[in-house]
Amino acid sequence: MTNMLSETLALAASTGDVTHADEYDGIIGWVLDLITRFGEVGVGLALAIESVFPRSPPS
Repeated sequence: MTNMLSETLALAASTGDVTHADEYDGIIGWVLDLITRFGEVGVGLALAIESVFPRSPPS
C-alpha cells in the first residue's frame, strides 16, 4: 500500500492534474482529494500519515 501511495503522489505531482479525484475510491481517492484541497500541504500530510502508520509486514 505504501508503494501505491507513493506512486499516486508522484503521479499527482508530476502531472499537476488532480481534478479527477472523484473518479477514484478508497484511499487513493482520499489522498487525491487531500492534494486537491490543500496542494503541497496535502502532499506533506499524506507523507506524514504514511510515516506514522507504516504498512504491516507480509505474513
